[in-house]
Amino acid sequence: MDTAIALEAKRMCETTGKTDAPSPGRRAIEAAVARACNRIAPLWPLKNFVAVNPFLGFSDQTFSATCATLRRVARVDMLMPRAFYRQALATGVIDDMDLATALATVPKSAATRLDVAALKQALAKEPSRTARPSAVVATIAEVLDTLAAGDQQASRTAFMIDEISKWCAAYFDEGQA
Repeated sequence: MDTAIALEAKRMCETTGKTDAPSPGRRAIEAAVARACNRIAPLWPLKNFVAVNPFLGFSDQTFSATCATLRRVARVDMLMPRAFYRQALATGVIDDMDLATALATVPKSAATRLDVAALKQALAKEPSRTARPSAVVATIAEVLDTLAAGDQQASRTAFMIDEISKWCAAYFDEGQA
């Protein structure tokens, strides 16, 4: 990305006749844009979106750190509830060998060394319920919906989902309907 920025800066200098390097403010903006591009997965063309890694911006974090970040920032849980795993264990979808294999991949730590029996015992317990944390950043739609005080006619989120879905369906249908 830095090479692309440098090439763009050179092109701009050539087309404007300026030979000065970009200002520090411009370099800071370009660096911020480059960081954002490394965090946000490309979505276009939309028909290829399914092949894009939705965790692109988290590739430098562990899965558990990514789970914690998404829970804190966006109120998103990345794991199924414990009841899901209990049922999978009870029906044989997950067995002791699967648990042992999973435990073998956990980094060695004297404080948290578990075996299959301890893992099953922990799975049997329900965690204490804690309220989901508020999102660090509210979307504009969430702010407007809060101001609408539950009025579905005034809900910007519902309106945007409805309108965007309608236009995407019409545009990307590719004659399937």
